[in-house]
Amino acid sequence: MKPQNLLIVTRRFWPHSGLTEIALSELAVNLAKAGHEITIATIQWSRHWSECVHYQGIPVIRFARPVSGPWSSFRYSRSLARHFTTTSYDGVIVAGMDDEAAAVMKTVDETTPALIYVDDGHLGTPTDLTRKQIDILKSADAVVAANPRVADALSGIRTEFVETIFPGIGQAERKTDDRSQIRAGLAKAHQILSLEANQRLVVCCTRMDRRSRISELIAAWPSVLRHFPNARLWLIGEGKITGCLWQQIVDLDLVYSILLPGFFDQLADVFGAANLYVHAGGPHQCGEALVRAMACGTPAMAIANQHTSKLITNRHNGILSESSDFDSIATAIIEALHNDNWTASAATLAKNQLANQYLPERQVAGYVDLIKSLSDQLVEAAL
Repeated sequence: MKPQNLLIVTRRFWPHSGLTEIALSELAVNLAKAGHEITIATIQWSRHWSECVHYQGIPVIRFARPVSGPWSSFRYSRSLARHFTTTSYDGVIVAGMDDEAAAVMKTVDETTPALIYVDDGHLGTPTDLTRKQIDILKSADAVVAANPRVADALSGIRTEFVETIFPGIGQAERKTDDRSQIRAGLAKAHQILSLEANQRLVVCCTRMDRRSRISELIAAWPSVLRHFPNARLWLIGEGKITGCLWQQIVDLDLVYSILLPGFFDQLADVFGAANLYVHAGGPHQCGEALVRAMACGTPAMAIANQHTSKLITNRHNGILSESSDFDSIATAIIEALHNDNWTASAATLAKNQLANQYLPERQVAGYVDLIKSLSDQLVEAAL
């Protein structure tokens, strides 16, 4: 198949600010490495940012969006729509169901496939979607779900052209798998990330919103400290409840053992430094960072739900907490940290399990095949 000229539209891109941005940057890089011509369109969040930059050789176009005023979204959408009057693409992939998606669906050429990418962060729960968002989902030529949970949720909105395409994670690009060397590298980046060679590190990366179980994880941490007094917990991510979580940490006198470092664009380095990854997402979340941690070979523990239970077989390739209460979470973490041999074996099993499912080649083929199929149908319909 000939190389495709594709546009990826996302609200935030560089600097990275979350799991969606990581997933889309990987998609762009994977497509470019496969020989396709990729352009990324995003928002110029500050007037001091340049209008065009390059990310690993991929051009990133930034459209201005005033931060206030009744016409801010309109101006941004109009700038994006104008782009299609001067540039044509073989396909467009839009992240989410906001202003940029509406602009693309209204202005893209009728023979150009327009796809919407949806993950846990975009979806929330189907009842959270507005009428406008539902209309946008229905107007797309296809919707790409980041995981089966999202695909199931969207099946009630549209019955066809909802495709599940897994991220193309591949193998973690680390120069070393030695935990002490990875930790030394993080310490050089910032002194606050310093850890002793034998110090236990637990990492959780998720969207910090009301659906998460991060508050329960924080409440469980004093119990963990009674077994591992110098252990550290890094809560990676940002969100609406970050301030509330920090206040909880202060109230529990945990400011010296729990860190909220924001977000990292190289999650593999953080996972490589950890003794255990904990998924504290809500009951409706698959755990995008959980998958990434397991694919990197990091021992993992998760709160059991219908999605994580399909990914982890308890005490085989990870450990499940059967309840989201803080006592159950603490017990599961302590059990995992007490057994280095078992966690190493579980991590290897998890990494091998995910190795084939999350190959970059499979992700690229999924997108390119879908776009080609839709393109043929749109061209035929236009004749």
